[in-house]
Amino acid sequence: MYDMIYVASPLRGDIKANLKNAAKYSEKVSYDGIPICPHLYFSTFLDDTYPGDRRKGMWMGQDLLKRCTEMRVFTDEVTEGIIAEIKLAKELNIPIKFFDADMHLIEYDALIINNRIGPGYKKIIEDYYNPKCNECPVRRKRL
Repeated sequence: MYDMIYVASPLRGDIKANLKNAAKYSEKVSYDGIPICPHLYFSTFLDDTYPGDRRKGMWMGQDLLKRCTEMRVFTDEVTEGIIAEIKLAKELNIPIKFFDADMHLIEYDALIINNRIGPGYKKIIEDYYNPKCNECPVRRKRL
């Protein structure tokens, strides 16, 4: 039996390009398990620009995430949808791997020198690998 791996990537913005990227990310994931990339499928019958369809798509995607054994995030900066998915994966103790938009794994040890990804994404990765860092004096001074 293959693991189901949730693929998180942006949809909003350039939807056509983002769906093309989601297909590439899913192909990469398919070498390790079954890619679950809801916006590739849901975009065939839901309109993400319509708020009701967007909420429905996010709800259905989160339900699929609950059935996965791993999550992989592909982006250079997080969106509200990706943030919600990461939060749910953390609550469910689903392991997460982080990649930039060019599918390079983001190593925690090199995070401080990574100039490609945005500050919001860096913070999420830092908090994922070192959640208690938010409470330490050094972290508070940097904020």
